[in-house]
Amino acid sequence: MNMYWLDWVIVGAVIAVTVLIGKYTQRFVKGVADYLSAGRCAGRYLMMTAQEMSGFSAAALIANYEQYHKSGFTGIWWYHLMLPTTLFISLSGFIRYRFRETRALTMAQFFEMRYSRSFRVFAGILCWFSGIINYGIFPGVTARLLISFCGLPESFTFAGMVCPMFPVVMLIMLSLALYLTLAGGQIALMVTDFFQGQFALVVMVVMAVFLLTHFNWDVIMEAVQSAPENQSLINPYKQSELRDFSVYFFLMMGFNRIYGFMAWQGSQGYFSSAENPHEAKMAGILGAWRSTLNPLLMAIPPVIAFTVLHHGLYAKEASAVQQVMSSIADPQTQKQILTPVTIVQFLPVGMVGLFTALAIALAVSTDDTYLHSWGSIFIQDVVLPFKKKKLTPEQHIRWLRWAAVGTAVIVFFFSLFFPLRQYIFMYMQLTGAIFIGGAGSVIIGGLYWSRGTAAGAWTSMITGFLCAIIGLIILTWWQNIPFLAAWRPGCPVNGMQVAFFTALICMTLYITVSLLTCKKPFDMNWLLHRGKYAAAGEHVPIVEKQSFRWRLLGVDKEYSLKDKIVASGVAGYTIFWSILLIVATLINKWYKFSDKFWADAWHVIILSLTGLTIITLIWFIWGGLRDMAKLFKKLKVSNRDAADDGSVNQAN
Repeated sequence: MNMYWLDWVIVGAVIAVTVLIGKYTQRFVKGVADYLSAGRCAGRYLMMTAQEMSGFSAAALIANYEQYHKSGFTGIWWYHLMLPTTLFISLSGFIRYRFRETRALTMAQFFEMRYSRSFRVFAGILCWFSGIINYGIFPGVTARLLISFCGLPESFTFAGMVCPMFPVVMLIMLSLALYLTLAGGQIALMVTDFFQGQFALVVMVVMAVFLLTHFNWDVIMEAVQSAPENQSLINPYKQSELRDFSVYFFLMMGFNRIYGFMAWQGSQGYFSSAENPHEAKMAGILGAWRSTLNPLLMAIPPVIAFTVLHHGLYAKEASAVQQVMSSIADPQTQKQILTPVTIVQFLPVGMVGLFTALAIALAVSTDDTYLHSWGSIFIQDVVLPFKKKKLTPEQHIRWLRWAAVGTAVIVFFFSLFFPLRQYIFMYMQLTGAIFIGGAGSVIIGGLYWSRGTAAGAWTSMITGFLCAIIGLIILTWWQNIPFLAAWRPGCPVNGMQVAFFTALICMTLYITVSLLTCKKPFDMNWLLHRGKYAAAGEHVPIVEKQSFRWRLLGVDKEYSLKDKIVASGVAGYTIFWSILLIVATLINKWYKFSDKFWADAWHVIILSLTGLTIITLIWFIWGGLRDMAKLFKKLKVSNRDAADDGSVNQAN
C-alpha cells in the first residue's frame, strides 16, 4: 500500500467537496435546458475551464504518459505544429459561433434543422454507438491506474467471499460521477468540473516542480540521450525511426482537430451552455491559450520515468518497478501504468494523495460529462423523435437521468470485458472516427455551405462508419487473424492514420454528392437566426467597421478592449512558436543542432512555461469564480421556456 492516512484525508476531502457542490447545484435545475445546457447562462472562464476538464480524463492522462514516454520532450515541440489550427479555430469562432447561433441543444438537433429528422435519428444512433465504445475503456483504465498507483491489492475478502478489486473501483468511481449527473445535470457538471480543473492544474504544477527539483537535470539528460538511434527524446529532428508519435502524428492530429472540431459529442452540453455566441467564441480563445500549457505538465512525469528506468543511479527503484510490471500479464496494461508506478517510488506522503485525488478528479469530471452527454443524446436524438406525445419538463428530465444510469451500466461491463490492444490515443482516434469521420463534413458543410444536401450527409456518415469500424476490427484482432499475423506481427497502420484517411474520403464524397443533388440553396438565415429570424439579445449590434488588422484576428464590435488583448496574446504566442519552428527547421537543414543544445533549450523552455502556467492559473481562477457567481444569479431569476427542450418546431 502506497497510501498513508494523510493521503486518504486529501482524497476524502476532494471527494466530499465535489459531492457538496453537486448537491448545492441541484436546486437550480428547473427546466430541460437547465439540465442539458445550464440554462445557457455560462460565462467564458467558467465554461472554458470546465469544458477543458471534461475532456481531460484519467484515461487521457495515461494516454499522454504513453505518448511522451515514447516521444519525450520532442512531443511538446511538434505539438506546437497544431497551434496555427488552434489559432484559426479560436479566433474565428469556427463552428462554435455558428452552432450557438442555431440555438440547438444537441448536434443531432442541428442535423434535423439542417437536413432531416430521419438523418437526425441515424446520426444520433451512430454518435451514441461511437461514444459508448470510445468511452467504454475509460472506467477500466482509471481503475487500473488507481490500483497500481495506490498499491491496492488485486482482491479482498468481504463477508467470507473473495472480491476482485478492479470492478469494485470502477463501481465506486462511476457511482460518484453518476450522482453528480443526476443531481444537477449540466449545472452540476460545469461547476464541479471548474473546481476540479483548477485543482488538477495546481497538482500538476506542484508535481512538475517537485520532480524537476528532486532529479538533477544533467542526470535526466544523460538518461534520455540513451534512447535508441533516431528515436530521440530531446532532438525533434532525430526521430526518423519513431513510428507512432512522430511529426506526422501531430500533423494528422492538427488536420483532424479542424475537420472534427465540435463533432465529438462527449461534452456536447458545453456547446450550447454559453450565455451568447460571443462568450462561446471567447471561451474558445481562452481554451486555446490554456491548452498550449498542458503538454509541458504531462511530459515531465514520463520523462522522469524513462530516466529512472534507464539510468544506473536508480537501479533499485527500477527493479521495484519491474517487479510490479512482471505481475501484469497484458503488455498494453504495462505501458499504461508504467509512468505512475515509477514516479510513486519518489513521491512523499501527501503528494501521493494529491496525485490520487488528481486521478479521481480527472476521472469523475469526464465520467459525469460523458454519462450526461451519451445519455442525453440517446434520449434527445434517438428516442424522442419517435414519441408522438410531448413530455412534461419533469418527465423529460426523469428520462434523461435514467439514460445516464443506463450508460453507466453499459460502460461498466464494456470496461470489464473489452481487450484494449493498442495505445489509448490511437483507440480514441479510431473509435471517434466512427462518428467524426462523416460528421466533420456534415457539420462544416451544414453551417457554412448552403448547397450541402441530405444525400451528401447520408453518404458521408455511412462511409465514415464503415471505414472506421473495419479499421477498429482489424487493429483490435490483427494478431488473432492467422494470415495477417503471419504476414506481419503488427498492423502497418495505426488509429490516427485510419481516422485521417477516413476524413479525407468522407469530405470528398460529401462535396461530390451534394453538388450532384442540390436543387435549391438552404435558407441559412433561418438556421442561424439572422435577419428576420434574429433572436433578441443574442448579438451586440455592429455599428463600426473594424480595421483590417482586427478583422484578421476575427475581432468585431462585440469585443471589449480586454477581449482584444486576449486575442492578440493568443495570436502573438502562436506566431512566435510558428516562426521558431520554421526557423529551427530551416537551420537544421544546414546546421545540425547538438543534443547539448537541445538539453539547454529544453531547460529554458520548461522553466518559462512553468512560470506562465502559474500566472494563467491565478488569472483563470479569478475569472471562473466571477462567472460562477453570475451563473447562479441568472439561474435564480431567469424564466424557463417549457418548449425549449431540444425539439424542432419549425420547418425550413
